[in-house]
Amino acid sequence: VDGVIWLKGILIYVWTDFKSRSAWKKTGTAARIAQDLKFMFEPSSFLDLQEQEEQRRTFWSIYVLDGLTTCGRARPPAFHGHYCKTNLPCTDMSFQLGLYEETANLDRALSRVDVASSRTTHSPFARVILIVTILSRASQYLMQDINFRTERPPWDSDSDYAAIASSIFNFEYQVGIHQPFQEVFGLNGDFSSEFGGQGSEHIVFYYALYHLTQCILNHPFLLRRRLQPYSSRVPQVFIIRALNTCREHAQSLTLLLEDAHRLGCRLRSSFLGYCSLVAGTINSLHQYDIDFDIRLKSKEALNKNIAFLTRHAQYWNNAKLMVGIILLL
Repeated sequence: VDGVIWLKGILIYVWTDFKSRSAWKKTGTAARIAQDLKFMFEPSSFLDLQEQEEQRRTFWSIYVLDGLTTCGRARPPAFHGHYCKTNLPCTDMSFQLGLYEETANLDRALSRVDVASSRTTHSPFARVILIVTILSRASQYLMQDINFRTERPPWDSDSDYAAIASSIFNFEYQVGIHQPFQEVFGLNGDFSSEFGGQGSEHIVFYYALYHLTQCILNHPFLLRRRLQPYSSRVPQVFIIRALNTCREHAQSLTLLLEDAHRLGCRLRSSFLGYCSLVAGTINSLHQYDIDFDIRLKSKEALNKNIAFLTRHAQYWNNAKLMVGIILLL
């Protein structure tokens, strides 16, 4: 119990004083404490169900922060999924009522064999954890030049790029990510139902991270660095498909944040500013496309990114810097 309290204190500090270098250090400290307390494994069965779930959620909160910090240069993760054996979080309702709910661990949830049987069974928080795991792999591969297997060109079916793309596809199938955002809540314009509060924020977050992962995996500048060793051997169809995928998901991410704001959802996570910044830089790039429709949609999306970050700057100082960066593009 004392370990949970200590780690919660670090988490509160990181979220309320989110300076990238300081936050990375504090997250690393929390990760080491969690490892020392063996929070990566299932809690003791002698604890009551709510205490067990609180310990799981404390661990997975640190895991999520650790995964998000890898979206930058020289930011290796403290956790590797294969070492995380504790089960994923249950639904908020089961947690609040102290009810037992069977959940999978990370390896099983990400297993291709188990995908079909686990569709739609993960809680919103568990879905955040799954997509953060995939996002971290994508950012390590593209931003930090990490190879998880023998290096092969991205268009090769045995490459890291293909493996990450496959993981994204499995995630899409598991959670039904292509279902319209509004239908996920079953609402007509407000967040006052059972999906309100933290649950609704988790839903917005995993949708946003899904689009962000696609943007990073197919980002024209990041992917270009990975393709440099292959020069003229790169298939043109691969490049075109990657550029189109990146642009489409940048616009989808932009519209997601606008829809969530219009529906009245709280969008206080500082990382949503990063999501909007990445989408905004991609939209800015395509505002000069030779296709008139693409130019128009990209310019409109860019304006929405600026509007979101301007609102976000009311809560986070780093969003003010992001607005300034986008305005210079």
